[in-house]
Amino acid sequence: MKTVKLNVQMCCKLVLFMALLGGCSGYPDYAVTNPPFVDITSLDMYIGDTVQITVSPEDATFRWSSDNDEVIKVSQTGEVVALSEGLATITVASNNDELKIDARVRTFIPLTSIALTVDILTIDILGDGQIWAYPVPENASEATFTYISTNTEVATVDATGAVKPVSLGTAEIIISSGSIENRLTVNVTEIYAVVPVDFNTPSNMTVVKNDAGYWEMTPTRNDPYCYTTSVGADVRSKGSVFFIVEYQSSHESNQGQIFYCKPNAAGGVSSDMDLHFDQTGIDPTNESLWREFKFSLSHAINTHGWGETNHRLRFDYVQDNAQNRMLVRNARYEYR
Repeated sequence: MKTVKLNVQMCCKLVLFMALLGGCSGYPDYAVTNPPFVDITSLDMYIGDTVQITVSPEDATFRWSSDNDEVIKVSQTGEVVALSEGLATITVASNNDELKIDARVRTFIPLTSIALTVDILTIDILGDGQIWAYPVPENASEATFTYISTNTEVATVDATGAVKPVSLGTAEIIISSGSIENRLTVNVTEIYAVVPVDFNTPSNMTVVKNDAGYWEMTPTRNDPYCYTTSVGADVRSKGSVFFIVEYQSSHESNQGQIFYCKPNAAGGVSSDMDLHFDQTGIDPTNESLWREFKFSLSHAINTHGWGETNHRLRFDYVQDNAQNRMLVRNARYEYR
Protein backbone atom coordinates (compact mmCIF):
# COMPACT_ATOMS: atom_id res chain seq x y z
CA MET A 1 0.00 0.00 0.00
CA LYS A 2 2.89 2.47 0.66
CA THR A 3 4.30 1.91 -2.80
CA VAL A 4 1.03 2.84 -4.50
CA LYS A 5 0.65 6.01 -2.47
CA LEU A 6 4.15 7.19 -3.37
CA ASN A 7 3.55 6.67 -7.09
CA VAL A 8 0.38 8.73 -6.93
CA GLN A 9 2.26 11.63 -5.30
CA MET A 10 4.97 11.51 -7.92
CA CYS A 11 2.40 11.58 -10.71
CA CYS A 12 0.77 14.65 -9.19
CA LYS A 13 4.07 16.48 -9.05
CA LEU A 14 4.86 15.55 -12.65
CA VAL A 15 1.50 16.89 -13.85
CA LEU A 16 2.03 20.16 -11.98
CA PHE A 17 5.53 20.58 -13.48
CA MET A 18 4.24 20.02 -17.01
CA ALA A 19 1.49 22.56 -16.41
CA LEU A 20 4.04 25.14 -15.39
CA LEU A 21 6.07 24.47 -18.52
CA GLY A 22 2.99 24.90 -20.62
CA GLY A 23 2.27 28.28 -19.03
CA CYS A 24 5.68 29.66 -20.15
CA SER A 25 4.82 29.20 -23.81
CA GLY A 26 2.89 32.50 -23.79
CA TYR A 27 6.09 34.66 -23.76
CA PRO A 28 7.46 35.94 -27.15
CA ASP A 29 10.60 34.42 -28.58
CA TYR A 30 13.77 36.57 -28.67
CA ALA A 31 15.91 36.47 -31.84
CA VAL A 32 19.64 36.29 -31.40
CA THR A 33 21.41 38.54 -34.02
CA ASN A 34 24.97 39.06 -35.13
CA PRO A 35 25.51 42.85 -34.84
CA PRO A 36 28.58 44.47 -36.41
CA PHE A 37 30.99 46.43 -34.24
CA VAL A 38 33.04 49.29 -35.76
CA ASP A 39 35.93 51.50 -34.58
CA ILE A 40 34.37 54.71 -35.98
CA THR A 41 30.86 55.88 -35.14
CA SER A 42 30.80 59.10 -37.23
CA LEU A 43 32.90 60.74 -39.93
CA ASP A 44 33.90 64.36 -40.65
CA MET A 45 35.94 64.37 -43.87
CA TYR A 46 37.30 66.66 -46.55
CA ILE A 47 36.92 66.01 -50.27
CA GLY A 48 39.59 63.50 -51.33
CA ASP A 49 40.04 61.99 -47.87
CA THR A 50 40.10 58.21 -47.47
CA VAL A 51 39.26 56.41 -44.23
CA GLN A 52 39.36 52.70 -43.44
CA ILE A 53 36.65 51.51 -41.03
CA THR A 54 37.47 48.35 -39.10
CA VAL A 55 34.55 46.03 -38.34
CA SER A 56 34.32 42.95 -36.13
CA PRO A 57 33.94 40.02 -35.72
CA GLU A 58 36.68 39.60 -38.30
CA ASP A 59 35.48 36.17 -39.43
CA ALA A 60 31.96 37.43 -40.25
CA THR A 61 30.71 38.65 -43.62
CA PHE A 62 29.31 42.20 -43.84
CA ARG A 63 27.68 44.27 -46.56
CA TRP A 64 28.59 47.97 -46.96
CA SER A 65 26.54 50.70 -48.59
CA SER A 66 26.15 54.49 -48.77
CA ASP A 67 22.83 56.25 -49.16
CA ASN A 68 24.53 59.06 -51.14
CA ASP A 69 27.11 57.74 -53.55
CA GLU A 70 27.80 61.24 -54.90
CA VAL A 71 29.11 62.32 -51.49
CA ILE A 72 30.53 59.11 -49.99
CA LYS A 73 31.73 55.96 -51.69
CA VAL A 74 32.32 52.87 -49.53
CA SER A 75 33.89 49.56 -50.61
CA GLN A 76 32.94 46.11 -49.38
CA THR A 77 36.08 46.14 -47.23
CA GLY A 78 34.98 49.29 -45.36
CA GLU A 79 37.18 51.81 -47.20
CA VAL A 80 35.43 55.20 -47.34
CA VAL A 81 36.23 57.88 -49.96
CA ALA A 82 34.91 61.47 -49.72
CA LEU A 83 33.82 62.65 -53.19
CA SER A 84 31.93 65.93 -52.75
CA GLU A 85 30.44 68.23 -50.12
CA GLY A 86 27.34 66.95 -48.37
CA LEU A 87 25.94 64.40 -45.95
CA ALA A 88 25.66 60.65 -46.24
CA THR A 89 24.89 57.63 -44.09
CA ILE A 90 27.00 54.49 -44.32
CA THR A 91 25.38 51.18 -43.46
CA VAL A 92 27.32 48.06 -42.47
CA ALA A 93 25.09 44.97 -42.25
CA SER A 94 25.48 41.40 -41.07
CA ASN A 95 23.12 38.63 -42.09
CA ASN A 96 20.53 39.76 -39.53
CA ASP A 97 21.58 43.14 -38.08
CA GLU A 98 23.06 46.44 -39.19
CA LEU A 99 24.81 49.61 -37.97
CA LYS A 100 24.68 53.11 -39.43
CA ILE A 101 27.49 55.69 -39.53
CA ASP A 102 26.74 59.37 -40.28
CA ALA A 103 29.28 61.20 -42.43
CA ARG A 104 29.87 64.85 -43.41
CA VAL A 105 32.14 65.97 -46.26
CA ARG A 106 33.51 69.51 -46.67
CA THR A 107 35.96 71.31 -48.92
CA PHE A 108 39.33 71.87 -47.27
CA ILE A 109 40.25 75.58 -47.24
CA PRO A 110 43.94 76.09 -46.46
CA LEU A 111 45.15 78.78 -44.07
CA THR A 112 47.26 81.39 -45.90
CA SER A 113 48.19 83.74 -43.05
CA ILE A 114 47.44 84.81 -39.48
CA ALA A 115 46.07 88.30 -38.89
CA LEU A 116 46.66 90.23 -35.65
CA THR A 117 44.78 93.26 -34.36
CA VAL A 118 48.10 94.89 -33.34
CA ASP A 119 51.78 94.25 -34.09
CA ILE A 120 52.97 95.75 -30.78
CA LEU A 121 51.25 95.13 -27.45
CA THR A 122 52.23 97.43 -24.58
CA ILE A 123 51.13 96.32 -21.13
CA ASP A 124 51.70 97.58 -17.63
CA ILE A 125 53.87 95.51 -15.31
CA LEU A 126 50.89 95.35 -12.93
CA GLY A 127 48.39 94.42 -15.64
CA ASP A 128 47.98 91.87 -18.38
CA GLY A 129 47.20 91.70 -22.08
CA GLN A 130 45.40 89.66 -24.72
CA ILE A 131 46.51 88.69 -28.21
CA TRP A 132 43.70 88.50 -30.77
CA ALA A 133 44.62 86.35 -33.78
CA TYR A 134 42.37 85.55 -36.76
CA PRO A 135 42.70 83.08 -39.67
CA VAL A 136 43.07 84.30 -43.24
CA PRO A 137 40.82 83.44 -44.96
CA GLU A 138 38.37 83.62 -42.10
CA ASN A 139 36.77 80.28 -43.07
CA ALA A 140 40.09 78.42 -43.21
CA SER A 141 39.82 74.77 -42.18
CA GLU A 142 41.29 73.58 -38.87
CA ALA A 143 42.81 76.98 -38.02
CA THR A 144 43.93 76.51 -34.44
CA PHE A 145 46.75 78.66 -33.05
CA THR A 146 49.73 77.99 -30.82
CA TYR A 147 51.32 80.82 -28.80
CA ILE A 148 54.97 80.82 -27.69
CA SER A 149 56.91 83.55 -25.86
CA THR A 150 60.56 83.96 -26.87
CA ASN A 151 61.38 85.62 -23.54
CA THR A 152 59.45 84.15 -20.62
CA GLU A 153 61.52 86.24 -18.20
CA VAL A 154 59.63 89.28 -19.50
CA ALA A 155 56.21 87.89 -20.50
CA THR A 156 54.43 84.55 -20.69
CA VAL A 157 51.49 83.58 -22.87
CA ASP A 158 48.96 80.77 -22.50
CA ALA A 159 47.06 78.70 -25.05
CA THR A 160 44.32 81.34 -25.37
CA GLY A 161 46.72 84.22 -26.14
CA ALA A 162 46.50 85.76 -22.65
CA VAL A 163 49.77 87.56 -21.82
CA LYS A 164 51.13 87.91 -18.27
CA PRO A 165 54.00 90.34 -17.56
CA VAL A 166 56.94 89.07 -15.52
CA SER A 167 59.42 91.97 -15.63
CA LEU A 168 60.09 95.19 -17.53
CA GLY A 169 61.41 94.58 -21.03
CA THR A 170 60.48 93.23 -24.44
CA ALA A 171 59.38 89.78 -25.58
CA GLU A 172 58.26 88.40 -28.90
CA ILE A 173 55.22 86.15 -29.17
CA ILE A 174 55.10 83.64 -32.03
CA ILE A 175 51.59 82.73 -33.17
CA SER A 176 51.55 79.66 -35.43
CA SER A 177 49.29 77.14 -37.09
CA GLY A 178 51.20 74.41 -38.84
CA SER A 179 53.84 76.07 -41.01
CA ILE A 180 52.05 79.45 -40.97
CA GLU A 181 53.14 81.97 -38.33
CA ASN A 182 53.06 85.63 -37.33
CA ARG A 183 54.91 87.52 -34.61
CA LEU A 184 53.93 90.17 -32.11
CA THR A 185 56.14 92.33 -29.88
CA VAL A 186 55.18 92.72 -26.22
CA ASN A 187 56.55 95.71 -24.34
CA VAL A 188 56.20 95.43 -20.56
CA THR A 189 56.50 98.87 -19.00
CA GLU A 190 55.08 101.15 -16.35
CA ILE A 191 52.15 102.87 -18.01
CA TYR A 192 51.21 106.26 -16.65
CA ALA A 193 48.08 108.32 -17.03
CA VAL A 194 49.03 111.61 -18.67
CA VAL A 195 47.42 114.97 -17.83
CA PRO A 196 48.59 117.83 -20.08
CA VAL A 197 49.64 121.01 -18.26
CA ASP A 198 49.28 124.64 -19.29
CA PHE A 199 50.81 127.66 -17.60
CA ASN A 200 48.97 130.74 -16.35
CA THR A 201 49.00 133.66 -13.90
CA PRO A 202 52.62 134.69 -14.46
CA SER A 203 54.35 137.05 -12.08
CA ASN A 204 57.50 139.05 -12.92
CA MET A 205 57.76 137.21 -16.22
CA THR A 206 56.02 136.85 -19.55
CA VAL A 207 54.60 133.48 -20.54
CA VAL A 208 53.54 133.14 -24.16
CA LYS A 209 52.45 129.98 -25.95
CA ASN A 210 53.86 129.79 -29.47
CA ASP A 211 51.88 128.49 -32.43
CA ALA A 212 54.33 125.58 -32.58
CA GLY A 213 53.06 124.40 -29.16
CA TYR A 214 55.85 125.50 -26.82
CA TRP A 215 55.79 128.11 -24.07
CA GLU A 216 58.31 130.96 -23.98
CA MET A 217 59.15 132.25 -20.50
CA THR A 218 61.11 135.49 -20.05
CA PRO A 219 61.79 137.14 -16.64
CA THR A 220 60.93 140.82 -16.33
CA ARG A 221 61.83 141.36 -12.66
CA ASN A 222 63.22 139.50 -9.68
CA ASP A 223 61.51 136.31 -8.54
CA PRO A 224 59.78 135.28 -11.81
CA TYR A 225 57.24 132.46 -11.66
CA CYS A 226 53.98 131.15 -13.07
CA TYR A 227 51.37 128.55 -12.14
CA THR A 228 50.41 125.28 -13.76
CA THR A 229 46.88 124.12 -14.39
CA SER A 230 45.53 121.67 -11.80
CA VAL A 231 46.33 117.98 -11.63
CA GLY A 232 42.75 117.24 -12.74
CA ALA A 233 42.24 114.14 -10.60
CA ASP A 234 42.80 113.00 -7.04
CA VAL A 235 46.24 111.40 -7.26
CA ARG A 236 46.99 111.01 -3.54
CA SER A 237 46.49 107.24 -3.65
CA LYS A 238 48.62 106.70 -6.76
CA GLY A 239 51.85 104.76 -6.56
CA SER A 240 53.94 107.46 -8.22
CA VAL A 241 53.18 110.94 -9.57
CA PHE A 242 55.50 113.17 -11.59
CA PHE A 243 55.56 116.67 -13.03
CA ILE A 244 57.43 116.55 -16.35
CA VAL A 245 58.42 119.19 -18.88
CA GLU A 246 60.73 119.36 -21.86
CA TYR A 247 62.75 122.56 -21.95
CA GLN A 248 65.45 124.66 -23.58
CA SER A 249 67.26 127.29 -21.55
CA SER A 250 69.51 130.15 -22.57
CA HIS A 251 71.33 129.99 -19.19
CA GLU A 252 72.13 127.39 -16.59
CA SER A 253 70.06 127.58 -13.43
CA ASN A 254 70.58 125.82 -10.10
CA GLN A 255 67.89 127.64 -8.16
CA GLY A 256 64.64 126.59 -9.75
CA GLN A 257 61.77 125.86 -7.38
CA ILE A 258 58.50 123.96 -7.29
CA PHE A 259 55.77 125.07 -4.89
CA TYR A 260 52.84 122.85 -3.94
CA CYS A 261 49.72 124.94 -4.24
CA LYS A 262 46.28 124.36 -2.78
CA PRO A 263 43.26 126.64 -3.22
CA ASN A 264 43.36 129.69 -0.93
CA ALA A 265 46.99 128.99 -0.02
CA ALA A 266 49.04 132.02 -1.05
CA GLY A 267 52.19 131.03 -2.92
CA GLY A 268 52.06 127.38 -1.91
CA VAL A 269 54.61 125.32 0.03
CA SER A 270 58.16 125.12 -1.30
CA SER A 271 59.65 121.77 -2.18
CA ASP A 272 62.83 123.00 -0.42
CA MET A 273 64.87 121.72 -3.33
CA ASP A 274 67.06 123.72 -5.68
CA LEU A 275 66.27 122.47 -9.15
CA HIS A 276 68.81 122.36 -11.95
CA PHE A 277 68.25 123.35 -15.57
CA ASP A 278 70.99 122.97 -18.16
CA GLN A 279 72.11 125.71 -20.47
CA THR A 280 71.05 124.21 -23.79
CA GLY A 281 70.81 127.20 -26.08
CA ILE A 282 67.57 128.28 -27.74
CA ASP A 283 66.45 126.80 -31.03
CA PRO A 284 62.99 125.19 -30.88
CA THR A 285 63.51 123.47 -34.24
CA ASN A 286 66.63 121.66 -33.01
CA GLU A 287 65.41 118.48 -31.29
CA SER A 288 68.85 117.74 -29.85
CA LEU A 289 68.62 120.82 -27.60
CA TRP A 290 65.48 119.76 -25.80
CA ARG A 291 65.95 118.28 -22.31
CA GLU A 292 63.48 116.54 -20.01
CA PHE A 293 62.89 117.77 -16.48
CA LYS A 294 61.14 115.16 -14.30
CA PHE A 295 60.10 115.96 -10.75
CA SER A 296 58.60 113.44 -8.30
CA LEU A 297 55.60 114.69 -6.36
CA SER A 298 55.70 111.95 -3.71
CA HIS A 299 57.02 114.44 -1.12
CA ALA A 300 54.19 116.83 -1.92
CA ILE A 301 51.60 114.08 -1.47
CA ASN A 302 53.03 112.29 1.58
CA THR A 303 54.24 115.32 3.55
CA HIS A 304 52.00 118.20 2.50
CA GLY A 305 48.76 116.47 1.52
CA TRP A 306 48.96 117.78 -2.02
CA GLY A 307 47.26 115.96 -4.88
CA GLU A 308 43.53 116.66 -4.88
CA THR A 309 41.72 117.40 -8.11
CA ASN A 310 42.08 121.19 -7.92
CA HIS A 311 45.68 121.32 -6.65
CA ARG A 312 48.40 122.79 -8.86
CA LEU A 313 52.05 123.80 -8.85
CA ARG A 314 53.99 127.05 -8.92
CA PHE A 315 56.94 126.86 -11.30
CA ASP A 316 59.86 129.20 -10.48
CA TYR A 317 62.54 129.73 -13.09
CA VAL A 318 64.66 132.02 -10.83
CA GLN A 319 66.75 133.76 -13.42
CA ASP A 320 66.17 137.46 -12.96
CA ASN A 321 68.01 138.72 -16.01
CA ALA A 322 65.54 139.69 -18.74
CA GLN A 323 67.94 138.30 -21.33
CA ASN A 324 67.41 134.81 -19.95
CA ARG A 325 64.81 132.71 -21.73
CA MET A 326 63.29 129.29 -21.25
CA LEU A 327 61.17 127.34 -23.71
CA VAL A 328 58.86 124.67 -22.30
CA ARG A 329 56.76 122.04 -24.13
CA ASN A 330 54.91 118.79 -23.41
CA ALA A 331 54.33 119.78 -19.79
CA ARG A 332 52.30 117.13 -18.01
CA TYR A 333 51.46 115.23 -14.88
CA GLU A 334 52.04 111.48 -15.08
CA TYR A 335 50.79 108.97 -12.54
CA ARG A 336 50.08 105.26 -12.21
